[in-house]
Amino acid sequence: MKKLLSTLLVMSSATTLAQAQTIGEAGQEPKEVTIIEPVKKTQEIKSAAIDDEHFELGGYAGFISLEDFNTVTLLGLSASYHINDKWRINVEYGQSAAAEASFEEVIGGDFVEDRDSGFQYLSLLGSYEFLQGRSFLGRSHKFNTHLYADFGVESSSFAGETNTGAVIGATYKLVLTDWLSADLRMRDHIVTRDFLGESKLTQNIEASFGLNALF
Repeated sequence: MKKLLSTLLVMSSATTLAQAQTIGEAGQEPKEVTIIEPVKKTQEIKSAAIDDEHFELGGYAGFISLEDFNTVTLLGLSASYHINDKWRINVEYGQSAAAEASFEEVIGGDFVEDRDSGFQYLSLLGSYEFLQGRSFLGRSHKFNTHLYADFGVESSSFAGETNTGAVIGATYKLVLTDWLSADLRMRDHIVTRDFLGESKLTQNIEASFGLNALF
């Protein structure tokens, strides 16, 4: 009997001690936890821009649809000076392949003299930037873009005639690098031309693509 009582006392003491330890642990203040946040670095994507460059020199190629004639290939050279962020002036020289009159394609024959040199022009244009934006290629490439309204005068030669006319159009410019830009160009060359004894105001539509060096 004494042995049983001793055993019960030992068990009771152990239970009390365990409870005391549990209560003591519950009363302890919570330990301070340090949360380490990863350093996030956002990579800034810089795009090339026309900033301190004022001049552009380049070449272009495309097509021109000559009124009363067919559509032929066109090659040209251009030079531009940026006066400020909005305005620039341009000098352009273009020359097309020889063009065949529309009725010549139907009935055959050669009725137009001196047209082997094609349509040639020398233009002086003013350009006003009316829209600026950005184009994106994937996540890591973005390009500054500019949309210009173009207008000016030109001297043109075709089929043995030299005439003075007007030019209107638009240019979409994409700045590829700090030294290279690309142009998508639309032009309407408006000139009065004598054709088979008749004086006629003609509109000759050009569409071309060009590359320019910036400096």
